[in-house]
Amino acid sequence: MDDNFHFVKSISKENFGVPEQIHGIKVANLCVRLAEFIECEINKEDLYLAALIHDIGLGKIDRDIINKSGELDIDEREMVNTHSAHSAEICEEIGFSEEIINTVLYHHENSDGTGYPEGRNSIEIPLGAKILRICDVFVALTSDRPYRGKFSILEAIEVMDEFNENFDSWLFEEFKKMINKDGFI
Repeated sequence: MDDNFHFVKSISKENFGVPEQIHGIKVANLCVRLAEFIECEINKEDLYLAALIHDIGLGKIDRDIINKSGELDIDEREMVNTHSAHSAEICEEIGFSEEIINTVLYHHENSDGTGYPEGRNSIEIPLGAKILRICDVFVALTSDRPYRGKFSILEAIEVMDEFNENFDSWLFEEFKKMINKDGFI
């Protein structure tokens, strides 16, 4: 794990700004906490590593688009939507496990089949990607963005509830239990 972590840290500096690195660390920690909370049989080191670098493909997207303060147009949105495939390609080039590659690749798939890059439905999405999907959205909502301020924890959960079809329903309920149990709310 230490060798992978130091390697990821070095490539992250090339592909990420500090906000993206902080986001990855927060998401990775939350993913492992959720995996432990649900007591699942998933390689937590692989999950942590996948979550840490899940957005590394953003380094291939124009920074002006990533940092845009307004709404993205259709072409810009399509470009941003390629980042999970770029991230998976980087993971494959490095030689990471299939579990890491698939977790990264499918972290924007929605349980109702409306996500990207392939429009997979819940049964086709790996558990690691489902965990990453929930934790990534939560951390994004509770963080400042160029286009909006951060939501409170309670507001973030309310927003996620409005779009709950994006998440595995059982896993999302367990996530909310964890948030309540851990004293976030």
